[in-house]
Amino acid sequence: MSNNLALRLTVIGIVALPITAFATPYEVMVATKKFTGTSELCVQRAQNILRDNGFTVEPARTGNVTNRAVGRHGDYTALILCDGGSDVVVFIVDGPKANTALDYDTNIWKAF
Repeated sequence: MSNNLALRLTVIGIVALPITAFATPYEVMVATKKFTGTSELCVQRAQNILRDNGFTVEPARTGNVTNRAVGRHGDYTALILCDGGSDVVVFIVDGPKANTALDYDTNIWKAF
């Protein structure tokens, strides 16, 4: 299994499990982009871009999950996954309105 396919399957699991656990219908937008820097640089950049787009950034976690940035903006959550090994950054935004989630996802993706 290629790294890209494994990453995509992981993203599907990350997105699908929380959504099925709640009855609230949320729209999920996903985009990817190539990135050749380190995971640390990617996370720093992701956190700055989330802040620049009006998201409140959650503190970085310690332990095994350090390759991601999470931000909240009202009812919307943005997750940016940085996997330096696959050179792919994944942008996920969920929220109650598809157009708004897509706008946030697109703006974050373009800024990266």
